[in-house]
Amino acid sequence: MGYDSRCMNRYTRWFPLVIMAAGWMAFSKGLHYPFIFDDSVAIEQNPFVYSSALWWSGTRWVVDLSFRINYLLGGYHPFGFRLVNVITHILAGLFLYGLVRRCLKQPALAERFPPGVADWLGFVSALVWVVHPLQTESVTYVCQRYESMMGLFFLATGYSFIRAIQSRHQRLWFDLSIGLCLVGMGTKEVMVTAPLMILILDHVLVANIRTGLRQRWKVHLALMATWGVVMVPVLGKIVRGVLSESSFSTGTVPYMVSQVPVVWHYLRLSVVPYPLCLDYAWPMADRSAGLLIAGLVLGLAGIASVWAVVRRHPAGLPGMWFMIILAPTSIIPLPDLAFEHRMYLPLAAPVVLVCVSVWMLLERMTGRRRPGMVWILHGVAICLVTVVFLLMTRLRHDDYRSGLAMWENVCAQRLDNLRAQVGLGQALLDAGQNEAARRQLEASLAVDADNTPLAPAQYRTVRAKAINGLGTLEFRMDRYVEAEQRFRQALDLVPEYTLARNNLGLALQQQNRVGEAMEAWRDNLRREPPDDTSRYLLGLYLVRQGDCADGFEYYRQAVALRPDKVRVVLEYARLLATCADPAMRDGKEAARVAGSVRPRSVNDVVGRLDVLAMAAAARGDFAGAVKLAQQTLATGREAGLQGLSAIEERLAGYAAGRPYIETVAPAP
Repeated sequence: MGYDSRCMNRYTRWFPLVIMAAGWMAFSKGLHYPFIFDDSVAIEQNPFVYSSALWWSGTRWVVDLSFRINYLLGGYHPFGFRLVNVITHILAGLFLYGLVRRCLKQPALAERFPPGVADWLGFVSALVWVVHPLQTESVTYVCQRYESMMGLFFLATGYSFIRAIQSRHQRLWFDLSIGLCLVGMGTKEVMVTAPLMILILDHVLVANIRTGLRQRWKVHLALMATWGVVMVPVLGKIVRGVLSESSFSTGTVPYMVSQVPVVWHYLRLSVVPYPLCLDYAWPMADRSAGLLIAGLVLGLAGIASVWAVVRRHPAGLPGMWFMIILAPTSIIPLPDLAFEHRMYLPLAAPVVLVCVSVWMLLERMTGRRRPGMVWILHGVAICLVTVVFLLMTRLRHDDYRSGLAMWENVCAQRLDNLRAQVGLGQALLDAGQNEAARRQLEASLAVDADNTPLAPAQYRTVRAKAINGLGTLEFRMDRYVEAEQRFRQALDLVPEYTLARNNLGLALQQQNRVGEAMEAWRDNLRREPPDDTSRYLLGLYLVRQGDCADGFEYYRQAVALRPDKVRVVLEYARLLATCADPAMRDGKEAARVAGSVRPRSVNDVVGRLDVLAMAAAARGDFAGAVKLAQQTLATGREAGLQGLSAIEERLAGYAAGRPYIETVAPAP
């Protein structure tokens, strides 16, 4: 290089701490925000999370296991889930730092980038990548832990492999790389690109592919063997017919063509990450001269990257990294064309390319006789970019503070996004803004199928959700006939819409048409996936009619399907403990069911203690019932809860040796 950069070595020990601090500053703002959008589906409604028997059976079992551990440690409180996401992202940033600096120290680049420079470039690349606003969806949107955890294992696998090359403990690091790759295959299917990328890194930076395979063929073979973790479950789904053409939104060729403007959009966001959008509903591309030119430019860039890699030129690595990792989701049609979380790992390519290129440009401009100026200018530029990106990331978190805020943001950007329009209406409905919700949902129904990029099946589903929302509004206003009509309209569009059918049953029940209501709920029993709410409603009304035997059976089924629903579980336990029929009363089972509850609020804690007291009294343990009732009252009073007089009355009964017996099931 013509100058000594060893003075930088004294600062390298602080680089990981700076990366961690920056990552925390960028993403800690959203730790206390609620779940939004698909978080409830991926977490609260995910059977792999609340069932101990299922977490290992999915294709993404590693992330599902992490969700389950979150659930076991803290229930469904968003803080714990978000904290793990932030930690995962920071760890990924540390591995990116290690991977980049060690790649720059390999024989192919060591002469060009001395140790101090390699450390610095690895550090600034990881720093910018960690705080980049484009990463917000992969970190703050909790259900995208699949993406960020895949990125963590991908980077850790690459780091371990590169470190093994020049390590005295080569076998240990190679084995660790294989193990990390194996586990990473259980995070997300894109991990299948890791063995290919490692083979390319080996070829370009260490030795040509023939030498690399001759010397390390066992390692590369073992890495590729980890594909079986992904392929076996996927092939099983294909055999069972779970994956089919109906799973995708469009054909492969139109999908790939439409990815051209999407990729250009990703590249623009890499440089100017504004505005960001959670749900693009990106339309299919119209074939035009502009699209052809854009596709040719991307194609030429890809060919140049491949040519450079074949020639073992490191300049081809960023392009190959970008293309290979994006390839699976750019070729295999997905329900939507554009998702920002797809850029979680590919973003490292433009970030590293820019950081290294700016360094080399500054060297050329200032001359190597003034190395200090290069450090100063590069450092100032990185500081400015980091501060700007960090502030933008924190500002982006404001859109994640609630579902309503996020849908307002999406609707403001994507006026033709019908899914977002309905989502905003539902968010307004959940917030109790009934008239605003009505206007929003009715406006969404005016959108014709030809004026939305949604596929026909998606359009029907979204339209049915809007109609169901309007039916819910009618129900709230006690207009049950009008609500029934809305729910039936939703079911005409999507017959398998279990929520609308459950709501239809409730509207019929309010019209004293209990038989029709129960038939609607029984209809849901014949559909997949199994629905817990219909079983709960059947159990509730059967018990109210005096049929405790059948009612309890439906309750048991509902609790088995969703043991995380605290209210339903405690309601079932309460009925077991207080049933007027002595033959059905079971204090021991009631205590077991109530004891399995993981409270999510102080109301849940009080309710659980109250039911445990009832169960103790049902078993004849009145001393235990008195103690539990007193604990219930103390907890409720400390929390400032109202309506504790009923618990006081039950306490008096326990003290007198009387169990608490209910004759009517609780209201739904």
